[in-house]
Amino acid sequence: MVSIKFTTAGDMPATTIVRACPPQSPGVSVCNNWRVLGLAPAAAAGAVDVTALFTAKFGAPKAGQKLFFQLQEVAGAYTTIPTQYEGLVPAAG
Repeated sequence: MVSIKFTTAGDMPATTIVRACPPQSPGVSVCNNWRVLGLAPAAAAGAVDVTALFTAKFGAPKAGQKLFFQLQEVAGAYTTIPTQYEGLVPAAG
């Protein structure tokens, strides 16, 4: 199974919300069907692994599917503008 990780220069704030869209076909360029996966886990070795959050909601992604993610920090009543990421699931091997 593919790991889904975000690299980070330091610790990710404990109040960072992770959102994702259901896996899409590779030709999709916009996703408007965001689902909250949960709070980002603590960083380990410079990366935040959101694989468990994603697979709990959508199951394991298949090779060739396009994944969309948003990370958004929440601080009290304030939120940052979500940072969006997207990528294709690579073929095994």
